[in-house]
Order: sequence, then C-alpha cells, then structure tokens
Amino acid sequence: MITLARPFQSGMTLQRGKKIKIWGRSDCEQTVCAYLNGKKLSEFSLSAGDFAIYLPPQEAAEGAVLEIGGVRLENVDIGEVWLAGGQSNMEFALACDFDGADTISRADDVHLRQYTVGRYLYVGEREENPKKEPYFDRWISFGREGAPFFSAVGAYFARELRAKLGVPVALLACNLGGTPALAWIDRRIWERDEELCACAAQLGDISGALYDTMVSEVSGFTARGVLWYQGESDD
Repeated sequence: MITLARPFQSGMTLQRGKKIKIWGRSDCEQTVCAYLNGKKLSEFSLSAGDFAIYLPPQEAAEGAVLEIGGVRLENVDIGEVWLAGGQSNMEFALACDFDGADTISRADDVHLRQYTVGRYLYVGEREENPKKEPYFDRWISFGREGAPFFSAVGAYFARELRAKLGVPVALLACNLGGTPALAWIDRRIWERDEELCACAAQLGDISGALYDTMVSEVSGFTARGVLWYQGESDD
C-alpha cells in the first residue's frame, strides 16, 4: 500500500510539459504502476518508507483519471501551475477585494483551481485544529463557493492566463502575512540585487543565525515544497 503526499488529491492540477514529481510513503517494498486514463505511463520499484517518482511530461488535459499503485485520483487537470507565494498582499483573499463580490458572483470555472498550503504556525497545530480554515490543504475550484478563498492577486492573474492559453490553470497559494520578504527569496539572488541588499541592511546583521531563523519561520510555506510538486527540484 502507498500513501501519497497531501497535495495529491482528486480535483488537483498538474504542470503540463514537464516531468511530474509524485511523492509519498510506501508501507513495504513493492512495484507500482502509474496509469493516466487507463494508459500505462511508468512502472516503479519502491522500497519501504518515503519515495519520490517522476511521471513523463504530459500535454494539457481536463478531468483525467490518474492511478498510482492502487490509489485512484479523479478529475485531474494538466495545465499551468503557478506559485502565489509571499506576504499578506498575496494572501489577501478575493472575498475582501473591492471588486470581489462581483467577480465571485460570476465565478464559474472548474478548471481554474487553487491549493492553499495550510498556514499552521507551530508543529501539531493542524492536528489540534484541523478545521481552522475550510480551504487549507485541499484543492478548490473557481466557483461561487471556492472563489472567495482564492488569493485576489492570484485569481485575476489566473483568469487572464486561462483566457490567453485556453488550458487549465492552477495556483499554489503558499503565503503568510507578516513574514519578512527576504525570507521568501534565495539569498544568492538578493545578495546580487542592490535594492534588496538595502532592504536587508535595514534589518541589521542578516548573516548567519538571523537569516536562518527568518527562513525557518516560513519553511512550511516556502517554494521548495511547491517546486517538488512541479518536478523542478530533487531536494
């Protein structure tokens, strides 16, 4: 038996045109096959414990069925998956937007989706309060029920992308208001940017422990896990 990681659910969206990374846990040594709409994609030999596998790149698709080692995921889209990560300006919900009510009243697109990484602030909070927010850690579509919980910035961007590309579009909402901006940026990048270095200087000595602490504060929300999901990283 295998258990897939939390983002892999029915109703999810996967990135088109790139290797698809799937990870989870196997309870024993076994061989599993992956099927898309009944067509065999790959076969994998798993050891007991954590695993990560890659499925071959796929073209855009809607409402597919993905089966991996006996786990059946339905209504799976393949299209464009974008990270909506950062601070409160990205967290800001469509329900709170000036034009939000009108946009929500016309929301009717099951192939525009969002997965919100649960904003839990300490280890064990999810288990203590699993119903903290109804949209945490699950996929929702852009309908009247789900649209209010979309990132406002993300929703408007995703709608434009849908209209332009004509393929399924999804957001990975990975944000936490009040976190330091630099904690969301690779140190190797901001150290080469004059304006970001000036921002860092306002925080004082950002070398060593301070920067490590900043990054650890948002480690549950960083892009690293999202890049895993999109097959961009082997870390």
